[in-house]
Amino acid sequence: MRVRISYSVDLENVPSECARMLHDALEQIEEVKEEISDLVRQLDDDKAQLWIVKDKIDSSRKNLARLDLVLADNDMILEGYFKAKEPEVEDVSEG
Repeated sequence: MRVRISYSVDLENVPSECARMLHDALEQIEEVKEEISDLVRQLDDDKAQLWIVKDKIDSSRKNLARLDLVLADNDMILEGYFKAKEPEVEDVSEG
């Protein structure tokens, strides 16, 4: 189950907070890359237990899905950041 956790940071710190989140995601990407490289080596080995490989593929897919959620979160955060940085446009009506 996915839950939303919110906390506040100063507006000027939003980009660096996104960078921190994306840095963490990069570390996870490296882990997934290593998992997939290991899967390729196992599949190249005639003695590989394919049911284990299949389970590891599923695990890698789930890790990638979690990474996609981090990217989606950052997209939404930056969308809100840009909206907050836009100057307010006042409705000027001619009378």
